[in-house]
Amino acid sequence: MREAADIGSGVFVAERQPWVVALVTLMPGGPATPDSLSSGWRGLFHYAGQDFRADYWFPNERLDCNDSSIACIVLRSGQHRDAIIKGMPFVVRDGALVIGYGVVTAVAGLQ
Repeated sequence: MREAADIGSGVFVAERQPWVVALVTLMPGGPATPDSLSSGWRGLFHYAGQDFRADYWFPNERLDCNDSSIACIVLRSGQHRDAIIKGMPFVVRDGALVIGYGVVTAVAGLQ
Protein backbone atom coordinates (compact mmCIF):
# COMPACT_ATOMS: atom_id res chain seq x y z
CA MET A 1 0.00 0.00 0.00
CA ARG A 2 1.38 3.39 -0.96
CA GLU A 3 -0.56 6.57 -0.29
CA ALA A 4 0.30 10.24 -0.77
CA ALA A 5 -0.81 13.48 0.86
CA ASP A 6 -0.48 16.96 -0.59
CA ILE A 7 0.64 18.99 2.42
CA GLY A 8 1.11 22.36 0.76
CA SER A 9 4.49 22.78 -0.91
CA GLY A 10 4.95 19.13 -1.71
CA VAL A 11 3.64 15.61 -1.65
CA PHE A 12 4.43 13.29 1.19
CA VAL A 13 4.33 9.53 0.51
CA ALA A 14 3.88 6.95 3.25
CA GLU A 15 4.27 3.23 2.70
CA ARG A 16 2.13 0.91 4.83
CA GLN A 17 2.04 3.10 7.94
CA PRO A 18 -1.17 4.89 8.87
CA TRP A 19 -0.95 8.65 8.68
CA VAL A 20 -3.03 11.73 9.30
CA VAL A 21 -2.96 15.30 8.07
CA ALA A 22 -3.44 17.81 10.88
CA LEU A 23 -3.15 21.46 11.81
CA VAL A 24 -0.39 21.55 14.46
CA THR A 25 0.60 24.43 16.76
CA LEU A 26 3.95 24.49 18.58
CA MET A 27 3.48 26.15 21.96
CA PRO A 28 5.89 28.58 23.61
CA GLY A 29 7.52 27.16 26.67
CA GLY A 30 10.47 27.04 28.97
CA PRO A 31 14.05 26.07 28.30
CA ALA A 32 13.13 22.42 27.68
CA THR A 33 10.67 23.29 24.89
CA PRO A 34 12.15 23.31 21.37
CA ASP A 35 12.16 26.60 19.41
CA SER A 36 11.16 24.68 16.28
CA LEU A 37 10.50 21.22 14.90
CA SER A 38 12.02 20.07 11.61
CA SER A 39 10.42 17.66 9.15
CA GLY A 40 11.22 14.12 10.17
CA TRP A 41 11.03 14.95 13.88
CA ARG A 42 10.07 11.89 15.94
CA GLY A 43 7.80 12.61 18.85
CA LEU A 44 4.57 11.46 20.41
CA PHE A 45 1.00 11.78 19.14
CA HIS A 46 -1.19 11.75 22.27
CA TYR A 47 -4.91 10.97 22.18
CA ALA A 48 -7.36 8.88 24.18
CA GLY A 49 -5.03 9.00 27.18
CA GLN A 50 -2.15 7.28 25.37
CA ASP A 51 1.10 8.24 23.62
CA PHE A 52 1.94 6.83 20.19
CA ARG A 53 5.27 7.17 18.38
CA ALA A 54 5.00 9.33 15.26
CA ASP A 55 7.06 11.16 12.63
CA TYR A 56 6.02 14.74 11.77
CA TRP A 57 6.49 16.29 8.30
CA PHE A 58 5.87 19.97 7.49
CA PRO A 59 5.44 21.60 4.05
CA ASN A 60 7.98 24.33 4.86
CA GLU A 61 10.34 21.72 6.42
CA ARG A 62 9.91 23.21 9.92
CA LEU A 63 7.43 24.53 12.46
CA ASP A 64 8.53 27.43 14.66
CA CYS A 65 7.43 28.17 18.23
CA ASN A 66 4.08 30.06 18.38
CA ASP A 67 3.29 29.05 14.77
CA SER A 68 0.78 26.66 13.27
CA SER A 69 1.19 24.51 10.17
CA ILE A 70 -0.42 21.67 8.33
CA ALA A 71 1.57 18.49 9.01
CA CYS A 72 1.58 14.94 7.77
CA ILE A 73 1.98 12.66 10.79
CA VAL A 74 3.05 9.05 10.27
CA LEU A 75 1.96 6.87 13.20
CA ARG A 76 4.65 4.30 14.05
CA SER A 77 2.94 2.46 16.87
CA GLY A 78 -0.47 1.36 18.08
CA GLN A 79 -3.73 0.26 16.51
CA HIS A 80 -5.71 3.24 15.25
CA ARG A 81 -8.40 1.81 12.97
CA ASP A 82 -11.63 3.79 13.52
CA ALA A 83 -10.07 5.56 16.54
CA ILE A 84 -8.69 8.64 14.78
CA ILE A 85 -11.30 10.76 13.01
CA LYS A 86 -11.41 14.09 11.21
CA GLY A 87 -11.83 16.94 13.71
CA MET A 88 -10.28 15.01 16.60
CA PRO A 89 -7.97 17.02 18.88
CA PHE A 90 -4.61 15.64 20.01
CA VAL A 91 -1.50 16.73 21.91
CA VAL A 92 2.10 16.76 20.65
CA ARG A 93 4.54 15.49 23.27
CA ASP A 94 8.30 15.20 23.56
CA GLY A 95 8.61 12.53 26.22
CA ALA A 96 6.47 13.69 29.15
CA LEU A 97 6.57 17.34 28.01
CA VAL A 98 3.56 18.77 26.12
CA ILE A 99 5.01 20.98 23.39
CA GLY A 100 2.03 21.47 21.08
CA TYR A 101 -1.45 20.52 20.06
CA GLY A 102 -3.43 19.91 16.92
CA VAL A 103 -6.60 18.85 15.22
CA VAL A 104 -6.89 16.10 12.59
CA THR A 105 -7.99 17.40 9.16
CA ALA A 106 -7.72 14.17 7.12
CA VAL A 107 -7.08 10.48 7.75
CA ALA A 108 -5.47 7.88 5.48
CA GLY A 109 -4.41 4.29 5.86
CA LEU A 110 -6.81 3.77 8.76
CA GLN A 111 -10.04 2.94 6.96
